Amino acid sequence: MHKITIAFCEEEEEYQQRFVTYLMEHKAEEIAVHVFSDVKHFVEVAMEKHFDLILIGSGFFSLAQALWERRFPVLYLAEECTQVAEAENYQNGEGKMPCVFRYQSMETILHEIIALSQKNVPPGRNEYRLSHMQVIGVYSPCGHEMQMPFSMVLAGQQAAAGRKVLYMNLISCSGFIELFDLEGERDLGDLLIRLRKNRLKPETFCQCVYQSEGISYIAPFYNPANLREMTMEDLTALITYIEQNTDFEIVLLDFGDGLAQFTEMLKLCSVVYCPERQGFYYECRKNHFMKYLEETTGGYFRQKLCFVNLPYSAKGIRGGMDVWRQLNYSDFGDYVRNYLEGGKEWTSPRQ
Repeated sequence: MHKITIAFCEEEEEYQQRFVTYLMEHKAEEIAVHVFSDVKHFVEVAMEKHFDLILIGSGFFSLAQALWERRFPVLYLAEECTQVAEAENYQNGEGKMPCVFRYQSMETILHEIIALSQKNVPPGRNEYRLSHMQVIGVYSPCGHEMQMPFSMVLAGQQAAAGRKVLYMNLISCSGFIELFDLEGERDLGDLLIRLRKNRLKPETFCQCVYQSEGISYIAPFYNPANLREMTMEDLTALITYIEQNTDFEIVLLDFGDGLAQFTEMLKLCSVVYCPERQGFYYECRKNHFMKYLEETTGGYFRQKLCFVNLPYSAKGIRGGMDVWRQLNYSDFGDYVRNYLEGGKEWTSPRQ
């Protein structure tokens, strides 16, 4: 018999304890429960683990709406009749979000849990886990000026290998559009406004995605203030939307400084490439970054970091010609590709 795996998101500690205790005493052989008391912890685990059902309790109503729209298996535990009405009236085009009153017999609630978790996946729904699509990060602790060129060569290398890549630039005033002479009338701000209101439609998303040299990209925020206001929930919701509604295989996030929840955002990535330079000054900045990362995320995260030495500067980049080709078909492009293919010019904290 398949053991049901559920995620239980609940802020109220007493209710959480009583609920879990009942399951452990009466349904331990049938149900495995993972308890979450905040959204960030849930997101971190959900990136790697599949759940048959996500049980949403007190303090998580907004999450319930977002997950249900993005086709996750959700059951909402409502506290009041008005909340039940709100949940039942919420539409995502495929029916109403399942909802039960939280203060009733456990047998009744468990009946709903078992029924929903064993229900066949409706036609057209995707797999519920978040780990299908790879998220790659790039961030230079020393502020290397060739970070963005490195990211673009990296994206081009993945695209050349036949993978569908979406590039997103999260660097304040990056000059990305100007440097590569690209289109960018609609930017990340246009997407997030609609996403926050649950009004982002596939056709609108496609209008915000541009193409260049086989790489898809979303234009970065024009206003740096909008970038600073971007939250972990915004980025998680956007990545989830991309996975559930597109066929992109890789999302490449080009990180800059100033993001309010930067270290939390890094956790979304399976690997983070860190362009660096050699020298005492750059080592000091790298060590500061590593110490901060260790304190805020724990030692496990350093395993995701790959430091690559880039002995190049941007002074050789010339305007008035195709900058992408300057970078890609040059010593710099060859150097980066050699690194990506397993060359010797790289270092990692794992060594």
